[in-house]
Order: sequence, then structure tokens, then C-alpha cells
Amino acid sequence: MKLARIICLALSLLLLLCAVPFAAAADEGEVIYENDFSDPATLADFNQYRVNFEIRDGALYVAGPAEGIDIASFGWLIYNKDVAVKDYQVDVDVYNFRTAAGIVARADMDLVGGESNNHFAGYIGFISNNGKSGAMGGSKPEDVSGYLGNFTDMYGQSSVLATGLEPGCNAHLCFSLKDDVLRLVISDPSDKAVLYDVTCYDTNWTEGSFGLRVKLTNGSESNIDNVYFDNFKVTALTSGGAAAETEAPETEATETAGRDETAPAETEAIGETQPAETKAADTKAAETKAADSAEATGAKPAEQTDGTNKIPVYVWVIVGVVAAAAIACGVILAKKKKN
Repeated sequence: MKLARIICLALSLLLLLCAVPFAAAADEGEVIYENDFSDPATLADFNQYRVNFEIRDGALYVAGPAEGIDIASFGWLIYNKDVAVKDYQVDVDVYNFRTAAGIVARADMDLVGGESNNHFAGYIGFISNNGKSGAMGGSKPEDVSGYLGNFTDMYGQSSVLATGLEPGCNAHLCFSLKDDVLRLVISDPSDKAVLYDVTCYDTNWTEGSFGLRVKLTNGSESNIDNVYFDNFKVTALTSGGAAAETEAPETEATETAGRDETAPAETEAIGETQPAETKAADTKAAETKAADSAEATGAKPAEQTDGTNKIPVYVWVIVGVVAAAAIACGVILAKKKKN
């Protein structure tokens, strides 16, 4: 009888351990983090780099450069707690921007620093330096002081596209990352009209934290005490398939939101002085995958339906073993009672 009780206790512990991964993992649609910046104390949720941010009047403001940082520099703040999922969507409202402002995602906290304009160590989806375009890019994993360059989509088209916005406007940014699929949607926060919708592919950064990034000044334009953020929300996405839809209507960006011909170079969107870097060969390969099947229709890759969202096989094996052991335990207890 004592042996049977020990076996049952062991089975209970095993079941508990099996449940832990399911409790720790976020389901699709689950909110990972949310902040309306009504409480100044929540600034402690982030580490700040190169720029001083302040929460006041119910919003997150750019207060100025950190000590020793040039007035034309970039800066960012990164959520400093553990992020248990690699696939997620970041939404934020950006008000009264004058130059570059955007979202940082999959930032490697072991590499994030303030040594250069690119030490955010992850991806960025952002409004350009001139305040007129959207774009996506990232840090170089092998040297985070460098920039990967502004990304191109699977057709080789630049992610730097005009939005129809100007300095002093407001925008809603939705940056989603699902496996190697990066999608940035910029919309009008007042009527949800989509102004920019671009999907790129990249494999350089696979997981990490999230945050916000800004440029302090660009020529006569300044974000200091002008730009502010609100309604910051991060939502989990299930691994596999296409990036989740934003809350904006399912309409394509307007015809006028084409390539920003006024930008002198790709680097204009990020404000670096060195020539834009081309992405690594493996990234290019990722961008062109499924291109053959899409070229005939000109459509973007369809959402995957290969079962990547299903429960892993090893989980079913564990469940089967535990169930069989539980039955055996019940049989043993029944025999003990008869005896």
C-alpha cells in the first residue's frame, strides 16, 4: 500500500511539471505588457539609453539627451523584465513627432547598450528622420555598433515608403514579429486609415525584449519636449504563420504611399552617416523564400498551414506515459483493497 501511494505521489508531481511549460507560455492574443503612461513609477520597467525619457501628463515624453550624448543622436528605452515569448506584436501611439520615432523589438538584453546609435541590438520599425516615411531595419548581430541597413521585402523593394505624414503629425505604429516575418503597419490614430503596410523577412534576431527609439533632432526639427508616446501594448503571437493583423482596417496603403523619392539615400531614414549596409546572404535567402509561388499573382506569401501551431509531439508522449502510469496506479490500489 505504501509503494502504491509513493507511485501516485510521483505521478502527481510529474503532472505538475508537465503543466509548468503551458502555464509559462503566452497564448496568442495574450497581453504581455501594457502601459498608458499614467503612472510615472512605471518608467522603472525600462532601461534608458542615450536619451532621457519622462512620464508626465499621462504620456511618455523625450526630455533630452543623456549626459555626453550629441543632440542629433538616437536613443531608446527597453523593457527590462523577462520576455518569455519571441513572437509578439507591439502597438503604440506616437504624437507630434518631428523626426525619427519608432519601436524596438527582439532586443538582446545581453548586447543592448549606449555606445552607438545602433546598440539597441534588435529590430526597429519606425518613422523616418524626415518624418515622412516608414521603414524597418536592425542592428548587426556580429557588431551591434553597425546597422544592417533599411530592409527590403521579398520582391527587393525598399521598406522606406512615404506615408503622407509630415513632422508634427500623429501616428499609430503596429510592429509584429512572427518567426522571420516582420510587418510594420502605420495608421492614422484618429480614423484607423492605413498609411503604410510593409512585410519583410529577416533571421538575424530571433528573440528578445521590446521598447521605443527616437532621434533627438534632425536639422531644425526636434523631438525634445515635442514627441510623446501613449497606449503602449505588447501582445503575444503564436509561432508560425503570417504576422497578426493590426486593429486598422484591412485596406492596402494608399497608392500615394509609394517610395519616398525625396530621400537622398536609404540611410536617410535612419540618419546614419555611413553608406547603407546590405543584409547578410542568409537574410536575402529568407526574403526570397516562397517568391516563385507568389510571383504569378503578385501576392504576399499565404499564411502557413503546416501545423506549426500544434502541440509538440513530445508533449503527447509525456501525457500518454503519465496516463498509462495513472491507470497502472489505479489497478495496484484496487488490488491492494481486495487483499
